Parts: sequence; C-alpha cells; structure tokens
Amino acid sequence: MTDDELIAAARSHARDAELPGPAVPEDVAAVERAVGHATERTAAGEGVVN
Repeated sequence: MTDDELIAAARSHARDAELPGPAVPEDVAAVERAVGHATERTAAGEGVVN
C-alpha cells in the first residue's frame, strides 16, 4: 500500500464513520498523568495526543 492509498483509505473511513468528539480537559489531564508529560496544544488551546 502506498502513502497515497493509505491516506485515501483513512479519509474514506473517516467519511463513513462517526468520529468521537474532542476530548474533555479532564481526559486530557488523565492522559498527561498516565504518560508523564504534557501534550501539545492546538491553536484553539485544546490538547492533542500524538
């Protein structure tokens, strides 16, 4: 599978599936505690888990 095929498959899946909403701050904090460091923040100030 090429990179382009992988991206196309991911996009197709995301269109067809109902994705969860953004994580609430409490869940982000729990992940940060579990992994032992803070997550990156987006421009909107929400945490993202890489």
